[in-house]
Amino acid sequence: MASSFNQTRTQIVGVENQLAGLLASYSSFASAPGPEPSADEEQLERKINDTFTNLSALVKELNRVVDSQSLNNTISASKMQQLARHRENLNQYTIDFNRIKSTIKQERDKINLLSFVRTDIEDHQRRVDSSGVSDGEDGYMLNERLRLNQQHSAMDTLLSQVFETRDEILRQRNVLSSVGNRLQRSLSTMPGLKVLLSKINTRRKRDSLIIAGVMVTCIILLWFLA
Repeated sequence: MASSFNQTRTQIVGVENQLAGLLASYSSFASAPGPEPSADEEQLERKINDTFTNLSALVKELNRVVDSQSLNNTISASKMQQLARHRENLNQYTIDFNRIKSTIKQERDKINLLSFVRTDIEDHQRRVDSSGVSDGEDGYMLNERLRLNQQHSAMDTLLSQVFETRDEILRQRNVLSSVGNRLQRSLSTMPGLKVLLSKINTRRKRDSLIIAGVMVTCIILLWFLA
């Protein structure tokens, strides 16, 4: 059963590394997406979905192995932690993929919207040129429409960056909280280390009191000698 756990975990690590590389390649489409998804983008997205399916199945298999060992009381704490870490990785990869996909869609929508507005302006200008009549009010409205859409696009980009920053801060807070919980569990399983840290803190407090006493004494002496 131990070999099954190790083999499955080795496969998971390999698929996680593969998925990380695919997501890095996929994120490049967010910088300059086309009006429509390219063949390379669609092919890469299908490959990412297939990799997610494979990784999810492997994590479920690892969970089954852990459950089986738990029934036999042969499971170790390290294996439970490894399973939890792979679950967290799968969840984080899913969040990253959805975020990149949403960013690509937003950028593509902006490009298509601006292209549509520019086409309207160009069509109007061609009609004006062909008729020889200038319609200042219509031209002004179209220019204002383009300007407003550009402002909205800038605001959408700013809001997207704010939400991404907020999500990253929340993720970092969860990571720090998880590290703190692990340290507390480690301290609870190692009473000797806890006693040692307590002695160190006590010694620091004692040294601080001694230094404070010396400083107060020096100040009093200087005040009397002044």
